[in-house]
This record gives sequence, structure tokens and C-alpha cells, in this order.
Amino acid sequence: MIKKIYLIILLTMAFGTSNLISQVNDSIAKVEIYSELVSPDTLMLQFSAVRLTDSFLTNWANSTFMVGFDDNIDFNNIGVVEHPNQLDIPYKNPANQSFGAYNTQIDIANDRIAFGYLGPYTNDSTVFIPLLGDTAVVLGRYFVFTKDGAPFPRGSTEEADGVRFEWKSPVEYYQDFAFKTELPIDSLTVAGWFLEDDNVPAVGDNYNTVVFKNDTSSRPRMILEYFRARYASNLKVVCEWKTRSEAFNKGFIIKRGLMPFDETDPNAVTYDTDVADYREPQNALEMTGLGTRSPGKSYRYRFDTVSFRNYVYCYELLYQDDSDNILSLAKSCVNIPNAVLTYLQANPNPATKVAQVEYTVEDDVYLTCGIYDLIGRKILSIYEDEFRAIGTHTFSVNLPENLAIGMYDIIMVAIPINDTSVEKSTGVFKLQVIK
Repeated sequence: MIKKIYLIILLTMAFGTSNLISQVNDSIAKVEIYSELVSPDTLMLQFSAVRLTDSFLTNWANSTFMVGFDDNIDFNNIGVVEHPNQLDIPYKNPANQSFGAYNTQIDIANDRIAFGYLGPYTNDSTVFIPLLGDTAVVLGRYFVFTKDGAPFPRGSTEEADGVRFEWKSPVEYYQDFAFKTELPIDSLTVAGWFLEDDNVPAVGDNYNTVVFKNDTSSRPRMILEYFRARYASNLKVVCEWKTRSEAFNKGFIIKRGLMPFDETDPNAVTYDTDVADYREPQNALEMTGLGTRSPGKSYRYRFDTVSFRNYVYCYELLYQDDSDNILSLAKSCVNIPNAVLTYLQANPNPATKVAQVEYTVEDDVYLTCGIYDLIGRKILSIYEDEFRAIGTHTFSVNLPENLAIGMYDIIMVAIPINDTSVEKSTGVFKLQVIK
């Protein structure tokens, strides 16, 4: 995401004669800094300008821009090179009449980066500054980078902004922007006060007040909307997550750990088992990141197979950035059920003719269900070794007309599929029959 910092230049010039003093208060130009974090260790920096009012000051002569950072940065570790895209900068484009007309210089001090621009002597080769409403003219575009490849500070939370450029202040001391102008000058001014093709400073003592305004837009960040691990069945776990935006994300990595019996905090788990990695060919399609992009994306990894029931397995979601740092995003834990039949209920109870039965199985099972009297005789068979998928199910029981009033047992036996660690799971529920 792009950052903007505004340098608003208000120009006040006094012109005098022996009998008349005329003062012009003119808001002349706006110079902007655009900055964008293009990789963890590289910022794109761009200067552009636009005139705010229509006056005789129209063409750019010279400038000195000095910028720093809004964070503690070691300037000895900072390098600057020109951005490879220079064609929309007039004096860098061979097709433009201002091509080659400006000399530029970059100096890095211990607390600032200075950009100097020295324009041509004659007005014909200068760059015209358009009015507000037209496309601003780009004065310079650069890559600013850390020499050792260390990442620039950037926010890890949704509220943080990360490092950005700011004008070195006081602005009237460190910044300079001058226009070229030609005769004739307005008749209220003193003829000859300006020399033809002279430079008119737009920043300097007694001429102006500079208003400095920082931009408030945010840097791109890795923002995770959710991450959850859930039991799918047959000792298999699905991991699902969604990003709101991504920054420099090559792809995701999932690790697993076993929760100790005396712990409940996922941060106390040792995540020592590699589950999935975007660099593995079988996972590349579903786990490769978006790079830097907003909005984000929904992801899913299926399946991780665990070994034991009645344990809590925890999963950690990580990602690898452009500098190959492995960063943790979130943790999620899931309990592997010990019993596969966990809920059984009938409604209404007591019942007269029809009862609605609801049950939950925590795994894919073969299910047997019947209604028995209190001495164990089967009154009605509902299921015999029928497959039921993990989840909650319902069925209706039509009670026989000749069924005597009294108490009966609804008995379910669930046998998990492909899991010898649980022999079977049995549920018994009392159903009262009335007339």
C-alpha cells in the first residue's frame, strides 16, 4: 500500500515601488512523498509535485529534499539506487524536451538522506508543473534498502503502520523548491525585479510558510483472520485458515505438538512434528502464499493423521517471508474423541406414537440401533451395521400400535471405521411410552 506525505508550499512575495507596495499571497505547489514497502528490506521512494494555484510560476528549477524515517534506523546501513522505471520522469525520458536537463545528487548523512536537483539555466528545458487535478509530475523515484538485508520495521498487528519516510524538519531549513519564471511580470510588480529565466525560491525566509502533513495510510501486513484445527474423522485432522491481507508471504508451514496432560496453554506445547510445508510439491497448490496482496485468501490442509484418541493435538501455523524468515501466525488445538458416540436424545419423551431421535457420532462409524424392553427383548430394529458419517443425525421412530405403555431402552452401538484403538461405543437412552 502506498504512503503519502505532503509538503504544502505557501509563497508570499513582496514587490514595491516608491509609491506603491503590492503583496501577493499565493499557495503555489504541493510536493509529495510516496513510499511503498516492496520487500522486507526495500522501500520504494518517489517525489512528485503539482501546483495548487495558477500563477506565473509554472516550471521547476531546483530542489533539495531531505528525508528521514519515523523509526530508529541506522543510516550507515542504508543504500539508495534509482528505480528501474524512470520513463515517466520527464528529464529521464529521451522523448521529453527536458531529457538530461537536470543534475541529481544523493548524499546519506547520519540522520537523513539528501536528494539534490539542479535544473537547467534556460526556461525552455525545465519541467512544467501541472495544476491540481492533472497528473502530478514525478521528480524522482528510488529504491532505498538496507545494506545487510535486514528487514525494515513493519507492524505485526492490524493497528501498526511500519516504517515510513518523513520530511526532515524544520522544513523551511532542510527543504527547498524553486521555480523558473520569465518576463513579463504582473504590472503591479516592479519591472526588472526578476531577471529573465531567473529562479524564484518557493521555500525560504520571508517568502513562505511550509505546512508539513504526514500521511496516515497503512503498510501492507500479514493479517490472519482465523486459524483452526478440527477433527474430521478416522483419526484425521483438517487445518483451515483465512488471511485478510498478506505481505511478502511465500507460503505456509504447519507443525504439530502434543498437549501435556497438566497443560491447557497452546504456547506450552513443543511443536516438533512437521505436518505440511508449501515447498513440498503435494502442498504447493493449497499452501503457497499470495506474496503481498489484499484481500487475502481462504486455505485448507487435509489431512493430518494422528495416532491416539483421548489426546489433545495442537497445530502451529507459520509462514515464510521474502527474506526467508519463518514467522509464527497462530496456534489451534483439537481433542481427539475417546468415544465415538457422544450424544443420544429422544423427543418427545414420553411419546405416544412417534419419537424423534437425535444422536452425535464423533467419527465415521458402522451403527446398529434398536428398541428393547426392560428385560432385553428387541422390540424394533432401526439400523444394522449401517454407515454413518461423523456429525449429528436424526431419525423418526413410529411406535407399534400394540406397544404396551412403560419404559423402553433405545440402544446404539457404534463401531469406528479403520480404528482398532476403540472396539465399540455404546449409548443407552430411556424412552417412556404412553397412550
